[in-house]
Amino acid sequence: MNRKDVIRPIYGTIVFQPFALLWCWLTGDDYLTMIGPFILYSTIIFMPIYSVYEWLWSRREPVLECLPDGRPALMDDPSQGHR
Repeated sequence: MNRKDVIRPIYGTIVFQPFALLWCWLTGDDYLTMIGPFILYSTIIFMPIYSVYEWLWSRREPVLECLPDGRPALMDDPSQGHR
């Protein structure tokens, strides 16, 4: 796992909180007993899921980069990363 795989679900959790709180307010659910534990669980579970997803995506999808003049350039081997 790399740093991006860890930070992405944490960022998503933080950004999602207003919607979770709104849901609890509209439905009358208790945030700390219903939604909160599930969100923490989901954040931890998504870390390895994102890691596997990124690994699979990098193997199947060609990477687009820009040439110095701004035109898109397709890399020959996506496993080499950014040039």
